[in-house]
Amino acid sequence: MKATKDASQWHKKWSTWAGLLSALSAVQELLPLWEGIIPEGHFLIASALLATAIPVLTSIKQANIDE
Repeated sequence: MKATKDASQWHKKWSTWAGLLSALSAVQELLPLWEGIIPEGHFLIASALLATAIPVLTSIKQANIDE
C-alpha cells in the first residue's frame, strides 16, 4: 500500500472520507438517538458497504491530489 506523500491532502481522499463515514455509521448503530426513526441495522449495513468500498476508492487515482 502506498501512503500519501503530503499528509495535508488527507481531506481530498475518497477512501479517507469513506473510512470516517464507515466508523461514524458503526457508532450511530450503538446510539439510541436514531431509535424509532431509522430501522435497526441500517447504519450497520451502511458501515459495511462503506468499509467494503474503501479498497476500491483507495486504488482510484484522484487528479486533485499531488502525489
